[in-house]
Amino acid sequence: MRKKQVLLSALFLVIGLPSLAFGNPYQGGISEDVLEIYNLLTIEEKIGQLFMVTFQGKDLTPTSDIYQLISGSHVGGILIKRENANWRSGEGEAAAVLALSNGLQQIESDSATAEGAATGAAYVPLFLALPGG
Repeated sequence: MRKKQVLLSALFLVIGLPSLAFGNPYQGGISEDVLEIYNLLTIEEKIGQLFMVTFQGKDLTPTSDIYQLISGSHVGGILIKRENANWRSGEGEAAAVLALSNGLQQIESDSATAEGAATGAAYVPLFLALPGG
């Protein structure tokens, strides 16, 4: 019986104490910070956030398809794959993936900054994914 009381007390401390100490960060299931950014998005940006795309090669220039998808269509995520020649396997593979990831995020950041100056649009980082296995 005593053991059960100790376990229940410990469970309360782990689960209940943080919310008592810091309050509930969510109002209606969505944090105020997320709502603030969401309300800044245009309808096109909201729709774009629903899409995750992939692309061939590693060209990130303004004439590339992926650049246009990020800056024009506001895609929410990108699946980068070795099979799509997004990077080569071997020595320096991690650095190549990092450079590609940073380049993609920079396109999104630059696009949001340019649009934000004119429309007040918000920067929402890309969701980047790599296949497992």
